[in-house]
Amino acid sequence: YLRDLDDADLQGLIDMQQEPIARAQARYEAAQRALAEAQREYNAAIMKLREKTEAPAMMVDEQARREYARHPRRAHNFIEPERGIQIFIKEITGRVHTIRVNPETTYVGDVITMLQNKFPALRAYNNPRLIARGAVLPPHRLIKDYELKTLECIYLVWSRPVEAPEEE
Repeated sequence: YLRDLDDADLQGLIDMQQEPIARAQARYEAAQRALAEAQREYNAAIMKLREKTEAPAMMVDEQARREYARHPRRAHNFIEPERGIQIFIKEITGRVHTIRVNPETTYVGDVITMLQNKFPALRAYNNPRLIARGAVLPPHRLIKDYELKTLECIYLVWSRPVEAPEEE
């Protein structure tokens, strides 16, 4: 490790080892004061910029304005978008259902279950299946296996109910 250091680096290491603790602590405190002063100047500059622009309407008192200027990152509460993709599921009847799924963790069977939970009328259908790009999606496969993109349309089909043969 020491072979890679040049003379200036070595001299700095020696000086650091020989410097009394009190001087090192004084240098640290001076650096902390300089940092605090720089932070105050930064906050003052931000406050001036914020005064030129409108603060949110809900901030009416001076204390709130100071707090707004002090924490610029807290001023914007962006809502993280939900992870996953939004897909449309179209029934044979023409109704379209919109759901959001995470393709990495959602199985096709889970999508059918989510639809049946969201729309209880779909529980009456026999053997519901999803079709995308002309292929039937088996329920044990993940959505990501089919490389579905957001806002893609999948079709929901079901088999006809078994009717009893008419007796003559």
